[in-house]
Amino acid sequence: MNQFLNMCQRVLAALVLICLASVPLHAQQAGEAPVVESAAQSSYLPARKQVYDIVIMGDVLGTGLWAGMNRFVETEDRVTVTGRIQENSGLARPKLYNWAKAADNLLESRPFDIAAIMLGANDARDINSPDGFLRFGTDEWRKAYAEQINSLLSALKKHKVAIYWIGVPPMRRKSYDTAMKVVAEVERQVMAERGVRYIDLRLLLADSDDGY
Repeated sequence: MNQFLNMCQRVLAALVLICLASVPLHAQQAGEAPVVESAAQSSYLPARKQVYDIVIMGDVLGTGLWAGMNRFVETEDRVTVTGRIQENSGLARPKLYNWAKAADNLLESRPFDIAAIMLGANDARDINSPDGFLRFGTDEWRKAYAEQINSLLSALKKHKVAIYWIGVPPMRRKSYDTAMKVVAEVERQVMAERGVRYIDLRLLLADSDDGY
């Protein structure tokens, strides 16, 4: 857990550097979180400002990300961090909690410059569709899950927010970790298609066997 929290702080460090110094994301320093490049990012970052407002949206893992970020900005008055956390939520059960609608409502009430998203920990489950349940990991499930991700991204892009999607880290239990790889694969693909930055925690946190 300490390793994960330390990584959360390093993720924020990269975001803060981008905001305050307009550092190109591909010019990473040693120890920064690896970022998967996507298309159409030449005008990705918001205009340079005195203060940048960051919102963290996430599930139970997002709680750790938010905590780490709050600690990091305690002495930084040019960045604010707000959290929108629903620990038991995800994208596979929009009837339980609709992240696209929640994001739209939040950004209607308050503008943000950057949204850092960390979702997926609770999504290793079948999706209840109008045509019945879609079994986790099947092609039909992947398509439906990608549609939920796209709905959230569209809601964020509507408000011209710079989006950073933080992938799920490796998990200790092998079966759960295998499921999270499926979730991450779909997320990564959608981010590449939509031109959204994807921060891959697995690249830094996984061991030599790509495990916990």
